[in-house]
Amino acid sequence: MLIHLAAFVVVVAGIMAAKSILMPFLLASFLAIICAPPLYWLRSKGFPPPISPCFLVQTVRRRLLAGNKTSNCSGHVIYYQTNPITEERV
Repeated sequence: MLIHLAAFVVVVAGIMAAKSILMPFLLASFLAIICAPPLYWLRSKGFPPPISPCFLVQTVRRRLLAGNKTSNCSGHVIYYQTNPITEERV
């Protein structure tokens, strides 16, 4: 039992030491797994292989930027809920 615990500690320490190398690799693997089905779908619909990854990246960037813009609006909603407008604007 003590050997197993020591081995676990050594593995965890190794992972912590390699965090700067391991984290980008895991992130890239996650993104590749997530983006593979849409990429294959685009290719099956006739997109050329060099253009389909570029299209996919641009689409994801636009969605992320749109998400940031809508999250900024939520702060205004909270402001107007706490400070209601009492005058009518003409």
